Amino acid sequence: MEEHVWFDYKARPIKIKITNNRTAWHRSDITKKIRLEQELKESEANIGDFLRMAYDGIYAHDTEGYFTSANKSVLKILGETQEKNL
Repeated sequence: MEEHVWFDYKARPIKIKITNNRTAWHRSDITKKIRLEQELKESEANIGDFLRMAYDGIYAHDTEGYFTSANKSVLKILGETQEKNL
């Protein structure tokens, strides 16, 4: 597997009265951050697949008790369709 190194570059002008203006550059290695973001996306996709394929009803609700999401099993149990409000 190819290993990539990711950098973030930032430039900032520096005003110097005696000489011409200069630019200050700052470079940060953001490889670890990028890899963690990629791993998080993969993990979220795996969890989403699990929730969609589960035979058990799995749902989330807000603090007032209203459904915010539900898998197909919950919809089947309640006799609802995705288009209807739960």
